[in-house]
Amino acid sequence: MLTAEGITKSFMGIHALSGVSMQVHAGEILGVIGPNGAGKTTLFNVLTGLYAPDAGNIFFEGRDITNLRPYRRVGLGLARTFQNLEIFRDMSVLENVMVGGHVRLSCGFWQSLLVTPGKRAEERLLRSQALELLALLGLADRASAPAVSLSYGDQRRIEIARALASHPAMLFLDEPAAGMNPRETELLAGLIAQLRKDLQLTVVIIEHDMNLIMNVCDRIVVMSEGRVLTAGAPHEIRLDARVLEAYLGEEIL
Repeated sequence: MLTAEGITKSFMGIHALSGVSMQVHAGEILGVIGPNGAGKTTLFNVLTGLYAPDAGNIFFEGRDITNLRPYRRVGLGLARTFQNLEIFRDMSVLENVMVGGHVRLSCGFWQSLLVTPGKRAEERLLRSQALELLALLGLADRASAPAVSLSYGDQRRIEIARALASHPAMLFLDEPAAGMNPRETELLAGLIAQLRKDLQLTVVIIEHDMNLIMNVCDRIVVMSEGRVLTAGAPHEIRLDARVLEAYLGEEIL
């Protein structure tokens, strides 16, 4: 579904990514793991268009998207959350989610300015779909609340709902369990599996919580020093001596 070939990215002469090649298969949950500085978030930023690669190519469903802007990639079906919470603080929970769906609206500038019947109909549909997503993520009863009033874990869910509002085929989650307690992380794992099933999503996750990765992912890509160290099923990664030596230690056994 998505292929990265020889992705290289440097900052001030420091190689963040060095010839990274990987594939994401349709319908899978793929984990991307590695120590701090391994290049995981830089890879996400290149794949989703926030950074342009210095070299290499990216293909999504057979189309070369290497030079497409982020909003164009969203329009094709790629959506993401961020490592640090990016909530619109002055908006309600519902409004935050509705923002994610505007990429799918067809009304232009003048229709929006004049608030035509077509524009109002699209806004009603967008609101209805956002409420459905909030129900799916267990936040429907908080739709009118200020987004910043929710707990950290629920704000993470708002971000996921906002990404889903763009109707993606592939969802990138950058450390979705960061700051969550064990119970919240357990619920998140179930939510990711449910979203994959209910929405026919392909999911790519960066995460340091090995329990989450091992329990929810079909396949894992291991990065180290800006390169792909290895890739395989969770049980293969768990026993890979190179992975243990690189950074994971006994915690995944």
